[in-house]
Amino acid sequence: MLSDGAGKMAELVLPGNGGQGSTLFEEEAVLQVGSIVRMLGEPYLGNIGRVAELPEMEERFASGLIARAAVVERQDGEIIRVPVTNLLLLDADPTE
Repeated sequence: MLSDGAGKMAELVLPGNGGQGSTLFEEEAVLQVGSIVRMLGEPYLGNIGRVAELPEMEERFASGLIARAAVVERQDGEIIRVPVTNLLLLDADPTE
């Protein structure tokens, strides 16, 4: 015997303002000098470092990509320039 769903109740949940914010965190994390990041693009995939500088101007990378860059000091001390889009923010303000 197949059921057509008769006799069952549907529940509809609508989000409300009930005193809760619409985001999980109070403030949005922002990339800044001192932030801890993980690199997403090759050849530094998975490397972790600290943002040392965030130049205002976009740069042209060897791949031909023109993007905003971050100067990152990797854990081994090497300083590299990485497109901001290739960074995953791990800790926005590690001094807190």
